[in-house]
Amino acid sequence: MATKPTYEELEQKVKDLDKEIAGRKRSEEALRESEEKYRDLFENTSDLLCFHDLEGNPMETNVAFKKHYGWSQKDLVLMNLRDFIPDRYKHLFEDYLKRVKEKGKDEGFMRVMDKEGRELAIEYRNSLAHDSKGRPIGVRGSARDITERLQAEKALKVSEERYRTIIETMVDAYYEVDLAGNLTFFNDSLCQMTGYIRKELMGMNNREYMDEETAKRVLELFNQVYETGKPVKRFECEIVFQEDGSRKDIEVSMDLIL
Repeated sequence: MATKPTYEELEQKVKDLDKEIAGRKRSEEALRESEEKYRDLFENTSDLLCFHDLEGNPMETNVAFKKHYGWSQKDLVLMNLRDFIPDRYKHLFEDYLKRVKEKGKDEGFMRVMDKEGRELAIEYRNSLAHDSKGRPIGVRGSARDITERLQAEKALKVSEERYRTIIETMVDAYYEVDLAGNLTFFNDSLCQMTGYIRKELMGMNNREYMDEETAKRVLELFNQVYETGKPVKRFECEIVFQEDGSRKDIEVSMDLIL
C-alpha cells in the first residue's frame, strides 16, 4: 500500500518542477535569441545567400540575393536556378548538381543573369544540407559577384599585352632592374646593343657590362630615383660590348616602377 507523500515531499516536487520549467524557458529563450542572430546575419550579410532544394528550386534567399538579381520573393517562388543561367551554360548546372550531391560540396564560378538580362559572373561555395536523420534535403550556398573584377583583369591583360608589344618592337633598348641592379625584364634591342643573348642577360647586374666607375655612378642614380621618386633623363654613360670588349657611349633614362 503506497504511503501518502508528506507536505515536505510535495513541496520539494513543486520546487523541482519549477526549476525544470525555468530551465526549459531559459533554453527556449536562448534558442530564440540564437535564431534571431542567425536570421539577422543571414539577411544582412553582403554575400548572396541561397538555400535551394535538390532540384535547384530556391527555398530561401537573403536580401542581398534579391536586391542583386532584382527578383522579388514572389518571383522566386515560381523560379528555378536554371532560370538565372544563360542558355549556353544551362547544361553546366546539371554538372553542378551532380557534383554537390556526390561530394557534399562544390565551389567555383558560374555565369548568371539578373532580372534585366545582364550577364554576371559569380564565385560560389555551396554545401549539401541534411535533416536530423542524415538525409540530404537541399543545398546551402553563398556567392559573390566578380563581374567587375574579371573585367578589370581582362582590361589589365589587354593593357599588358599592348605594353609588351610596344616594348618589344622599340628600336631603343628598354630594361627593368630590381633594387640591386639585376636585370628582370628587357627587350631584344638591349640584347642587340650589348651582344649578349637573352639567357645570358637575365639576372645580370649592370656592373658586368660597365666599368667600375660607371657602375658606381649608375647605382647612385638608382638610389636617387628610388629615394626621390623623380626620374633621371638622358644620363650619358659607357657600356662594354661582349663580342670584342669595345666600348660605346649610350644615353640612359631612369624611372621608378611602383
